[in-house]
Amino acid sequence: MHALVELVHSDVGSANGLDLRLRSRPGHTAARATLYLGLTQVLHVHHLGPDRYRLERQKGKGFAEKLDPTLFDPAWSQPQSLSRLAQAWPAVMTYVHAAVRAAPSKYLSSEGRVQALLGRGTSDFGAIDREVVINFPSQPAKAAALAGEAAGIHAAREQLALTRRWAEKEKAFGDELDLLAVDRAGRVLVVEVKHGTDTGGVGWTPAQVALYLRLCQLWVDATPWAGSVLNGMLDQARRIGLSGHSSEFTVAEPVTLVPVVAIGQPLKNPKVANERMRLVHDALADHGVPLPGLEVWSVDGSGRPSRVQLGGLPTPS
Repeated sequence: MHALVELVHSDVGSANGLDLRLRSRPGHTAARATLYLGLTQVLHVHHLGPDRYRLERQKGKGFAEKLDPTLFDPAWSQPQSLSRLAQAWPAVMTYVHAAVRAAPSKYLSSEGRVQALLGRGTSDFGAIDREVVINFPSQPAKAAALAGEAAGIHAAREQLALTRRWAEKEKAFGDELDLLAVDRAGRVLVVEVKHGTDTGGVGWTPAQVALYLRLCQLWVDATPWAGSVLNGMLDQARRIGLSGHSSEFTVAEPVTLVPVVAIGQPLKNPKVANERMRLVHDALADHGVPLPGLEVWSVDGSGRPSRVQLGGLPTPS
């Protein structure tokens, strides 16, 4: 299956925002590897248990117009041994390449490509995972945690709504963190990604990263071995050749979380975006949701970030 890793690192992978991620849940036998294209998925490789695998294809309607459905053999969806799947792997890759070519441009959103590029890491940080979700013992426990951690954020929005029309509409945030990474100091970076063309989204990034930071802190506080878990994920990426930088980074103990907002260039409306980011940041602090050590990154077209001051995102030349 290493051809998936090679595809991610190829020119095709870079141009199409391809990324490979490993997924599992503690206490569950099943796990999977998922090939992402931007923010959507091209292929899931499910590991069901010892020497049992099955594949799951891309099912999006947007792909249907250009993707020949007969390229995906239904037999691949059935549990089977690794040796049997290996025999079919050249045909599987034919399907994968066809699915990538068939992807509508809207599936490779600007934000999705920025995420994928940052997910490769740089000489300054190693990527641990994308689309990170914190698991809870139950759905009620998760709902209670989300409500509790978001209370100050909602209060900040209500304060802004008194004087700012753009803040009047209730703002709902998901539970998926865009990127978890580690820098050379061993600090864990909690990264919210937006593209500069999404002016409204850019303005709310301090609130989004504040929520994800607090959820990640809940997990760290409840998991004394959190550093070992994260270092194990880095080691997995290194061993399969997914991250060329992972061996250079190690999560330090005790785990320290750093909030990061990463904005892909170009910025559509820098004056408005910068002002809203500052206002949201300050309103959060007023309601007990500070963001100490917040880093703001301006990300160029190749995925290279540079640090800027809050409210200092550059104006397009």
